[in-house]
Amino acid sequence: MNSLELLRGAALYDHAAFSRAAFYWKYKKHKIDSYHDRMISKLIDEILDGKRDRVVVNMPPRHFKTEQFVVMLTARIFAINPAARVMHLSYSQPLVEKNSTKIKDIIKSPQFQRAFPRTIIAKDTERYWTTTAGGEFFASTTNGQVTGFECGMNGDPFDGILIIDDPQKSKGARSPVDRATAKDVTADAISTRLNHERTPVVVVQQRLDSDDISNFLLSGGTGDIWDTLVLQGISEHGRPPLHYYEYSHCNLLNYRRPAGALCPARKSLSALIKIRDAVEDDNEENPRGAQVFATQYQQNPADFSISLFKKIALNGYAMTDIPVTLSEIWWRIDTAQKGKASSDPNAMVLFGRDARDKSKVYILDAMSKRCSFPDLLQWAFDEITYSKIYESQSINLTGVIIEDANIGPALLSSLEVKFKEERVRIGLELTPKYGSKFDRALESVPYWQQGRLVFPNEETQFTRHGLKGINDLRKEYKNFNMADKHASDDLLDCAIWEIVTRFGNAEGETAEYMYGSF
Repeated sequence: MNSLELLRGAALYDHAAFSRAAFYWKYKKHKIDSYHDRMISKLIDEILDGKRDRVVVNMPPRHFKTEQFVVMLTARIFAINPAARVMHLSYSQPLVEKNSTKIKDIIKSPQFQRAFPRTIIAKDTERYWTTTAGGEFFASTTNGQVTGFECGMNGDPFDGILIIDDPQKSKGARSPVDRATAKDVTADAISTRLNHERTPVVVVQQRLDSDDISNFLLSGGTGDIWDTLVLQGISEHGRPPLHYYEYSHCNLLNYRRPAGALCPARKSLSALIKIRDAVEDDNEENPRGAQVFATQYQQNPADFSISLFKKIALNGYAMTDIPVTLSEIWWRIDTAQKGKASSDPNAMVLFGRDARDKSKVYILDAMSKRCSFPDLLQWAFDEITYSKIYESQSINLTGVIIEDANIGPALLSSLEVKFKEERVRIGLELTPKYGSKFDRALESVPYWQQGRLVFPNEETQFTRHGLKGINDLRKEYKNFNMADKHASDDLLDCAIWEIVTRFGNAEGETAEYMYGSF
């Protein structure tokens, strides 16, 4: 058997051998041989052998995921079947065009043409090209509708495939709009672009967020069961992060791998540790390094045991900095789940705003207390009543906003009765719009960074009970993490609610409330 016959056999049965040859044709150098690359090659062989038709791979950046699952896999399919129909999606148009060019370079190489002379490129554009045998390759982005092309033919893996590589941009992963668009395009492509239900679909992604495309698919977003390979940058326990075992539509592929760095020749253990422990200055950890590492390298977006806000500086003000044109104040109240003295604390935060500068909000006072419902009612009544004295200074008490959760509705009804004869606006704020407290916290981050919420640095006329509550709020701010391992966040939740409802809406749009006496 000569070398060409060996190569043809490799294209049919052995991805590791084919990719080694194709890599050398393209780059004129030998591909790194690593344990993780052999795992990937085995998985691709299983896909092309018809054993797996829905596959999710989560692995770190810069570890040859695109090279293997897009470039080499597509070239191998066209080597066997020049009439195949392949679709490739990614978040970036330049990226899909670059991948398209790499595939064509391999197919056009003299070595490929000698081994697979039936595969000849005919029509040749950056994102769409055909072969003389009727095969087609189409590349597009996940930020728009995918129409006018279908992949696969009769369900045979060598007939075609849908490859979705990095469907989301890392910088847009926190945007609900961008996430929704990527989900819609991905689901639409899977449901309408396949010519046969057994046409393989491969989704390759570094995890970006707890609500990314991988989460969408593994939670049943398309109804398919996904064979899932999880490769961490540093193997810690010999198994994927625990949250993968909770996915309803995930079939974990438990390939064993050695401890340490995933591919030392690509990213050494010391290089990975450097990313994990990145510092922004000489004195304090940079949580972004830890968050990026946990998410993109360890495939664990749920592992946010570090503070979400730690490196976002708090803007402070002194008593002399309170604007003389402070025009309005209002309360936010976060109630505990049960109206008992043994339950979580109830929290009250007083906010204010300058008539001349509505781009920021001042925190004026904060306090929390564990108490029964009758005590909570009296406490809230006393604080609200006291704050009405500022109206003599032309500072209007414009309302009391209670989160529509726990005993909030009961507190609303009782306060309405107590303030029946007075002009105090009391209302419940709708909760569904901003989801969980973690969703709200993530949504609020840009506004913290912009300095939209200002803390007092010293006692002022508004800090009726001193700075204890303000300091408790600062502590909650510094300790808040996505793993929910912080002690409390009741005061902080009031501040986050204020940010996302006041600044998170479109320009000129008012926050949604379900008002009582408003």
